[in-house]
Amino acid sequence: MTRPLRLDVQLELDFASVFFLSDFQRAAALAEAAAERARVAGDEAGEALARVVAAANRLWFAADADVDELEALAVAALPVLERAGDHSGLARVWDALGFRVANSRGRNEEMAHASEQADRHRRLAGQPVSGLASLALVGGPRPADEALRAFDRALAEGARPTEMLLRAFLLAMLGRFGEAWPLAHEANDRLRAMRGEIEEVWLAEIATLEGDHEAAARYLRRAYETAKAVGSSVSEVAPRLGRVLCALGRHHEAEPLAELGREASLGESDVWAEMIWRRVQALVHAYRGNHAEAELLGKEAVAISNRTDALNAQGDALCDLAEVLSRAGRTDEAAATLEHALERYERKKNLAMLAQVRPKLEELRKAAPA
Repeated sequence: MTRPLRLDVQLELDFASVFFLSDFQRAAALAEAAAERARVAGDEAGEALARVVAAANRLWFAADADVDELEALAVAALPVLERAGDHSGLARVWDALGFRVANSRGRNEEMAHASEQADRHRRLAGQPVSGLASLALVGGPRPADEALRAFDRALAEGARPTEMLLRAFLLAMLGRFGEAWPLAHEANDRLRAMRGEIEEVWLAEIATLEGDHEAAARYLRRAYETAKAVGSSVSEVAPRLGRVLCALGRHHEAEPLAELGREASLGESDVWAEMIWRRVQALVHAYRGNHAEAELLGKEAVAISNRTDALNAQGDALCDLAEVLSRAGRTDEAAATLEHALERYERKKNLAMLAQVRPKLEELRKAAPA
């Protein structure tokens, strides 16, 4: 009762994490305060860790947040925490390198490596693993069948609901919808029972792979309304809904959703949002006959996708650019662009998208001038 209070940076960061997703600014401020107390106390490892966590939280809300700065802080913190034998802290830093740095750049293989390192340190610290490496397997360049095998090896001891959804998405890519849908619905039932929420976005992704845009729109509409209700960012889900509405010919409804995505995006540190809102706005411009504006945005989206290693995202952006070019009457260029999209889907072994895109390519080839 009379002992002096001892600084516990890990405990303070645990407290800051309570506000993760609900109040990023408060989480960042709490981590920064912990870093300053650690500095005063001469706790080099604690200060290094807390500054990484603060910088990682700033990326969620600060327009001037710098991914490069976070990476530098994290790389500098690793040897300090290694010397201190702080496995829990090392897991946090590798999480920042994976989910915030690599993911912000769309580098899934780097994210998978960082997530594997984070989980290694979690095991050493006696903590449960995160499963973020599974997300990187799904989004990255590994072929879907290879990713599924690696996924199943990693989850041999049992999958959590979010991982079940990712597995369902891989099955859908391989055209195995009869297996994908029951697994996805079971995962959603478990999520609802555990924490009162469901992952509508992944259901929408599976529906899109199946070509059921009406169902995808319903799922994404609910995901969008849920995000707004809880105060989460709509930088991706709003334009995703807009993209599906474009596929349904409802371009007038899609444009405000593209604008919401643009406004909510954090800029270069939000690569997925920056890509998708451009794709949607390009399709809206093309529908209205604003071909120059549509082509500019469509090519910007493709350029952003090419900085990532996400083959599906690259293929999707190329498909949208092909539609833009087709509406402008540039059939030959549209066909060539779709061929590039097919190459991405083939490398990913996304059989579902191959089945959707090949007939469109044949139609363009038939329509192309001799």
